[in-house]
Amino acid sequence: MFLDKFLSKIGDVFSSLFNSAKKTWVKLSPEVQNAMLHGSAVFAAINKFRDAAPDFIIDFLTKKYPDLPVEKLFDGLTKVSLALNIAEGINSPDLETTIKNLQAYFASKKDDGKIWATLSHAAASILAVILAPAGTKVAVVISLIEYVFQDKVKGDMEEKEAA
Repeated sequence: MFLDKFLSKIGDVFSSLFNSAKKTWVKLSPEVQNAMLHGSAVFAAINKFRDAAPDFIIDFLTKKYPDLPVEKLFDGLTKVSLALNIAEGINSPDLETTIKNLQAYFASKKDDGKIWATLSHAAASILAVILAPAGTKVAVVISLIEYVFQDKVKGDMEEKEAA
C-alpha cells in the first residue's frame, strides 16, 4: 500500500514537470523551438542510425527538417565536436565525415548507458544553443531538451524505424 502511494506520488511529480515543460514550450519563439527540435533530432538520428551511412542521416534530416540548412548543420556539428573534444570531428573536411566521426564516438560510449545518455543529451543541448537565435537563454534549452526529445522527436524516430 505504501509503495503504491509512493509510486503514484512520483508519477504525479513527473506528470507535473512534463506539463510545466509543455507550458514553457508553447511560449517560446518558433526560432527557439526549431533550434531545440533540430538539436534533439540530429543527435537522435545519429544515435538511432549509428550503423547507417552518413548520407542516409543527412537525407533523413533534410527531408524531415527542410528548414535546417546543411551548411548550418555542418557548422553546428563541428562546434559540438569541438565542445566534446572529438578531434576527428573538429578536423572533418565535410558533413559526411563529421557525422561518421560522431557516429563512431557515440557508438564507443554505448556500452556505458549513463555516459552515452549524458553525452547525447549534452550534444543535443549544445547544438540547440548553437542553432538558436542570439540571446536565447541556455538554461531554457538545457531544461527543455529532454521534453523536446520525449514529446517531439522520439516518436518520429520510432516511426522511421517501423517504415
